[in-house]
Amino acid sequence: MILRCTEKLLKEAGLRKSALIDINSDGGGIGEWYGNLLRVGSQKCLLFTNAETLYSAVAFPVSRDQIRDLHRLLLSRLEKTLLRDGVPREVVAGAVSSLDSMVVAKTRSKSVLGSMNDYGFHIRWHLQDSRIVGPSLEWELSRRLNHMPSLVLKAVFPRDAMTALLRNQFGWDSRITEQVF
Repeated sequence: MILRCTEKLLKEAGLRKSALIDINSDGGGIGEWYGNLLRVGSQKCLLFTNAETLYSAVAFPVSRDQIRDLHRLLLSRLEKTLLRDGVPREVVAGAVSSLDSMVVAKTRSKSVLGSMNDYGFHIRWHLQDSRIVGPSLEWELSRRLNHMPSLVLKAVFPRDAMTALLRNQFGWDSRITEQVF
C-alpha cells in the first residue's frame, strides 16, 4: 500500500519530508491512499481517501500516538467503514490483508487533494451541526462522504466506485447492503 501524506500529516506523525519515497506509479486499485490531518477546534481528525474511488474513512478524534501508527489506524478505520457499508466480512478481510505493508510517499494528484479539501469542509460542517456523538460519529462522517456523488467520478458515489473496485479485484459480485448497527 502507498499512503500519500500531506505535509500537515507528515509533521504530526513525526515523519520527515526528505524520508518520503517519490513513487510515480500508483498502488493500483485499493492500494493507493491519501491521508490528511484536519483540525476541528482543539481536536485532530484524519481523513484517508482512496486515490481511485475517493472512498474515505475518517478517524476522529485522534491522538498523536494514534497518528504515529498510520498504517494500523488506516486499516482499522477502513475495515470498520467497509463493514458498516455492508461489504461482506470475507471481502473486507481480503482487501485489508492485501494492504499488509505500507510505504509513505509524496502526494501527486491535485484532483484527489482537491476532493479531500472539499471533504474537509464537509467534515467540519457536519461536526459543527451534528447531534451524533460517540462511536457512531466516525461512521456517520465517512458515510456522508461516501454517499454523495463526486463530479471527479462523473457523478458516481465513492461507495459505488469502491464496490466496483472490490468486485474487480476480489471477484465479489454481490450488491452492498448497508449494515445497521
